Amino acid sequence: QFQPSSVQILSLVEPQDLLVLARTCKKLRGVLMSKTNADIWKAARENAQRSQPYEAPVPECPPDMSEPELARFLFDETCNVSAS
Repeated sequence: QFQPSSVQILSLVEPQDLLVLARTCKKLRGVLMSKTNADIWKAARENAQRSQPYEAPVPECPPDMSEPELARFLFDETCNVSAS
C-alpha cells in the first residue's frame, strides 16, 4: 500500500513522469488514476509550468476531462485522434 509520503513524492514530478509511472504496474496505475489523487496531477501541471516559464501557460483541467486525460492530451507524444 502506498504511504502518504509516497504520494507527496509523486507531487514533485511533471505530468510526463506520472504518465510513465502509471504505465509501470497496475497498483501504481490504480493510485494515480484514482479521482481522490487528482491533486497529484494538478501539482504536476504546476511543476511543468514552473520548469518551462517561457512556454505557453498550462491550462486548467476542463470539467469534462480528468487530470490524467488532460496530462495525456498535453504531454503524451502518442496520437490522441482516432482515424475513423
